[in-house]
Amino acid sequence: MVSWCNMFIMCLSFVTSAAQEIIETSLTESGYVEIGYISRVHGLQGEICVKPTTDFPELRFCKPGRRWLKHRVSGRDMVQEIELVDGRGHPGQKTWILKFEGIDTVDQAKQLIGSTLLVAKRDRPELDEGEFYTHDLVGMRVIHKETAEVVGTVVSVYDSGANDLLHVQLDSSARTLDGSGKSKEEENGAPDRLIWVPFVEAIVPDIDVQRKEMFITPPKGLLELNLRSDTISKKERRQLVRHTLFTLQLISFPN
Repeated sequence: MVSWCNMFIMCLSFVTSAAQEIIETSLTESGYVEIGYISRVHGLQGEICVKPTTDFPELRFCKPGRRWLKHRVSGRDMVQEIELVDGRGHPGQKTWILKFEGIDTVDQAKQLIGSTLLVAKRDRPELDEGEFYTHDLVGMRVIHKETAEVVGTVVSVYDSGANDLLHVQLDSSARTLDGSGKSKEEENGAPDRLIWVPFVEAIVPDIDVQRKEMFITPPKGLLELNLRSDTISKKERRQLVRHTLFTLQLISFPN
């Protein structure tokens, strides 16, 4: 029988190849929040496809009203208001199909490709206690609760289904992974050291949104784990993540 700890460590080993599956979100200008970016044109009526970076896609993409577009003009970022007329999910795709007022042709829609879609920060829905926006987690300092050591910084969040995984870039002052004074990544020439941290209360018990800090109580071996590539398929990795987090949740929060 494989222990939850062993499976947890296995889960953390798929960092490199899973990078493309991560949805990264970030705060933009102080008054706006990024909710997606326009990837391509859909059909012949001026509709566009948006890849979401929001926790509330139905609210952001189906409810008509004001949105904002950020795009580059002459080397500068410009934000302009635009009216969302209609939106719907794209069957079988991780995208949403949107229709904007005044965008009625393919040529007009093409001008929007590559733009970032925004909403006013003040319009973010209130969350329940213990819930956090992905935008707020990215950029947080990660601190070991017992030692007060700065572990690193959250660079992105991966939605595994039942629970999220925090992608953490280790701080340069953090202890090396192999205890020899040099990490194996440095030996292999890799510039960064990255680990996965399951976003569950048992491991991330305290978060200070105002100070942009979170405190973790990692299982033994997490910070010392050497990052390595894995040969298993993406589907197998996803299944392993879900099973590992489900097992961890049962142990941490029994009924």
